[in-house]
Amino acid sequence: MKNALTNGLLALGMTSLFTARALAGPSDPRIVLAENGTAKCTIVLADQAIEPEQTAASELANCLKKITGAEFTIVKEGQETKKGARVYVGSTEYTRKQGIVTELLGPERWIMRTSPEGNLVLAGGRPRGTIYAVYHFLEDVIGVHWWSPWEESVPSVTNLSIATLDRHGEPVFRNRCLDVANFFFGDETFPFAARNKINRLVSNKSISFKYGGGPSFGPPALVHTEGQFIYRYKKDFNFKRNPEWFAMKDGMRWVFNNQSGWSSKNQLCLSNPELRRAFLKKLKENISETRDQPCPPMIFDVSLNDVPSLCGCGSCQTTVRKYGGKDSGLLLEFVNCMADGIKDEYPGVMIETLAYLNTEAIPKGIVPRANVIITLCDTKSTYTKPIAHDEYLAQRLAAWSKITNNIFIWDYHTNFVDMALPMPFESTFQPDLQLFRKYNVVGVMSEYHFPIFEELRDLRLWLLAKLLEDPYQNQADLIRTFTDGFYGPAGVYVRRYIDELGKVAKVSPGFISTAGKTAGLKYLSPSFILNAQESFAEAEKAVGGSDTLLRRVRHARMAIDKATLALFSRIWGKWQADGKKEEDLPLNREEIAARLRDTVEAQWQLRVDPEALSASAYRTKKVAARKAKFFTKIDKYLKQSLTAITPPAKFEHLPWEDYTAYAADTFGIYNRDGEKAEVVEDKRTQNGIACRAELSDRAIAELAGNALKWDMHDHAKKHTGKESAIKYLKLADIVPGTGYHWYKLGTYQITENNFIWMYAVNLGIELGDARDPLNPAGEYDIWARIRFEGPAFRNDAKTEKNTISIEWVVAVKKGNV
Repeated sequence: MKNALTNGLLALGMTSLFTARALAGPSDPRIVLAENGTAKCTIVLADQAIEPEQTAASELANCLKKITGAEFTIVKEGQETKKGARVYVGSTEYTRKQGIVTELLGPERWIMRTSPEGNLVLAGGRPRGTIYAVYHFLEDVIGVHWWSPWEESVPSVTNLSIATLDRHGEPVFRNRCLDVANFFFGDETFPFAARNKINRLVSNKSISFKYGGGPSFGPPALVHTEGQFIYRYKKDFNFKRNPEWFAMKDGMRWVFNNQSGWSSKNQLCLSNPELRRAFLKKLKENISETRDQPCPPMIFDVSLNDVPSLCGCGSCQTTVRKYGGKDSGLLLEFVNCMADGIKDEYPGVMIETLAYLNTEAIPKGIVPRANVIITLCDTKSTYTKPIAHDEYLAQRLAAWSKITNNIFIWDYHTNFVDMALPMPFESTFQPDLQLFRKYNVVGVMSEYHFPIFEELRDLRLWLLAKLLEDPYQNQADLIRTFTDGFYGPAGVYVRRYIDELGKVAKVSPGFISTAGKTAGLKYLSPSFILNAQESFAEAEKAVGGSDTLLRRVRHARMAIDKATLALFSRIWGKWQADGKKEEDLPLNREEIAARLRDTVEAQWQLRVDPEALSASAYRTKKVAARKAKFFTKIDKYLKQSLTAITPPAKFEHLPWEDYTAYAADTFGIYNRDGEKAEVVEDKRTQNGIACRAELSDRAIAELAGNALKWDMHDHAKKHTGKESAIKYLKLADIVPGTGYHWYKLGTYQITENNFIWMYAVNLGIELGDARDPLNPAGEYDIWARIRFEGPAFRNDAKTEKNTISIEWVVAVKKGNV
């Protein structure tokens, strides 16, 4: 490292973001920054430097001290000596003499340039350009890396010099928002965000102006403010005297019921003129109260609650019809009203709203005002492959881009149902961001939570930050930089795992997004898991006695460890089917479970700030509950009987490519007001498990005198529960007795977005990976092996409970049974 730094410092990743007029050559003069552990340069600040520029100088001095051990002096311009080199930070007179007029630069444009006199200029537009110049210099030239809010790599040398430099850049996306810490908030979040050029956080906590601030959201919240206005400002509005301000549902106004959630119970009548005036008044107050902040928020959210519904009154529905029958028309009319109301008094302030759920479609006869941002939410795409240009989101994006230039994307990378899933995100980040740029998207937010419980999250968050700044960089080089720097000699094995995961997911991508299960990922085959475990075993050996590197490697291994426990029965069954001995299986469930617990505890010690947690009881409970839930799941896996899951006997005579079988532990299980199915052990099944739902009186009523109700859903289409394609199994068609029996659910063409939805029991079975890509128009018979018990099903079971238990769902090419 010393020789590399002393003999020539080269830039990393020269792309469209960076330009260079001169790189180091054999005869280039060098600027000496430190020699034999002594500073040989002075850091010079403008006399009127703003706070982020002062931070930039301090960050530079502190980092250079870490590298060389030398003390670097910071002085105001005019106080510097002529002895040694000078590093001019920010908008100095010397900077202007070099032809750099910072007042003409964008707020995030940065420049690093050496001068003929042997000095260095690090400058940029205000407020963040200068601090970005310093961070680019430290990272791209010196080799400092900030891997996460908790970990960094800093070179150690006593002699430090640089060659001729002339580079400049500006982030491609104007608004770059990542969930850096998620419930682990502490001051360490802000330097990490700025150092990696993230300018907004997924929270209402803004990046401190000390680190440049950012395009933050003003009160009351960054999203779903319809209900927030009701709940937070209930004292300002006399809702009891104005029940007509509330949304009408089923013929009556649902007046505020003191619920803080973003539910349908706290929605507004958006067409009501008096409500609009009251809402605008409060919006203006929120804007006015924040104008004195050093970096005041310039975006204010006006969006609907987290539900796909609107007011049903005659006035609102007339407005919906006015704009082509699209709910987005009513919302946009309301938002435009707010935008018109603030544009003259607060030029530059933007009103943001969501194209989400029922408001994703483009309205007719209305367009967003120039001071309105449309945030299009990606509610339909799968995590397992890039967004295709002919898919739902791309089509929506293309349509919105024709009527507005202000588009943000709300992206998702978290699974809220089953934490720590092996995901091929490295194959999706870059093509998706490039697609967004094609349609002139100016801001991207990724809802990517859970620092401990996401696979390879440190790598992926860092990679996302780099690609949000420039999505056209060489991604392979970025991944190599991180894996070699963060995992040391184990980096090559982590890359091997990433590459193999991408390959198998490309063959069998399936569908998974914010909800899904490990067992539903077809690409997690026994052979892939065994190979992945072998790669990580080699990775652990490679790091030798380094506790830090071992901790990092085990965190990278966490998702495949959890998948191994979740799918152990499949691995064991395949091992047996191949004629191998049980004692030769190179996996031990207890050892894997112990390693998972140790991994989580190590990450907990690293990342959890007790003071930050204790500051909010809500936050403390959420984080502690997440950890407890993860440990409970590990314990549950260990308690499961080790039964080999083998193909269903009804179809085992068929070639494997003619059918796809989904066992009970692959079903998507959804909670409905506390009612939820669960996977249970059942000796009456072939493989010892089933998905069982105990039906409430409400669920029985929903079946309307039938035994089963289902539909073939499509992730790319809106669902109402009243589709004409809904099918039923009549009570008379139940096979007599209390055992499991096969029932044909129908014949369907399957797309990659299809899933069977079973009403009342609230189960979703993803069928996308059953589709033969060589025969996209092929049809499939869908079968399910089900047991009905209880008085509602008129069988002889000695129980008062009504239950439906499902062992298998199978998609088989039409006519093969």
